[in-house]
Amino acid sequence: MFAITPQAAAELRFISSVRYEKISVLSERNYCCMAPYVGSKFPTTANDGIIFYGRANNGWKTGVDDDYDTIYDNGPVGLRDYITSSPFLRTAGKAFNNLYGEDWFEYVTYSNLYKVAPPAGNPGQSVCDSQWKYITDIFSKEIEVLSPRYVVLFTDENWGMDFLLHLNKEVNPQILSTKEWAGYHIDVYKIGDVYYLITEHPQGKPEWEHADAILRVIQDVKEGRL
Repeated sequence: MFAITPQAAAELRFISSVRYEKISVLSERNYCCMAPYVGSKFPTTANDGIIFYGRANNGWKTGVDDDYDTIYDNGPVGLRDYITSSPFLRTAGKAFNNLYGEDWFEYVTYSNLYKVAPPAGNPGQSVCDSQWKYITDIFSKEIEVLSPRYVVLFTDENWGMDFLLHLNKEVNPQILSTKEWAGYHIDVYKIGDVYYLITEHPQGKPEWEHADAILRVIQDVKEGRL
């Protein structure tokens, strides 16, 4: 059995908090800072469960100050409220509801690749560059500690591929499979025992077709086709 032990959680918390403090001084104080949301029923077995990533915060509805521990403990307050208004979360919900039911968000982990962003929209190049060496460590630690089976990157390749390159020790991972959907596609990679799905950001795209393609990849893995 794998469990997110107090020691492992403390390790994730420590590396994230140290990096957070370093990142936050590089950005204006009105920037939004993000920590992962881990559902209360996220699997405790090794190599199990789903983490899904966006690019960066599009605002952060917490009502808290810049204290990392408060943000980390609270997670994304009002996540339920965002599900109906966010194409990103709606698409995730359409896929994961099929696996876990209407309380799907309690069974998954949600994070963003870039942990610091302006109050609206994606961070510019200078803000991305200033946090790069820290967020790659955080990304690696999130995967190590949470030990998922699947990582879904709703980021497109331009945003997500460098993170996989870092995780794979600067060696380009090979595409295991490509799943077409509504004129777009999902590229599937495997690093260690984890399957990584790089797909488009859901904004302005067919949500049911997108969700169905994600489910088809997961089904392919479960049935031994990948």
